[in-house]
Amino acid sequence: MEEALERWDEVINEEGRKVVVGLEEGDCMVVYNRRCMHGREAFNLKQEEEGRSIVGCYTGADELESRWRCLFTT
Repeated sequence: MEEALERWDEVINEEGRKVVVGLEEGDCMVVYNRRCMHGREAFNLKQEEEGRSIVGCYTGADELESRWRCLFTT
């Protein structure tokens, strides 16, 4: 099992498999969990900042697709 986990770690960290997206305050990012793995890297807070919060929201693909059709296909 350990060998498999080590190999998996090698695969997901291969050159070209990672996309890094820098987000600024107020930015929103949508991730399709069935198509990609996602996470975040370490970050440093500036001294003057009070903190950082990340808010997650989950919805089903059917609901999102329905809303998209209602908003953009009429």
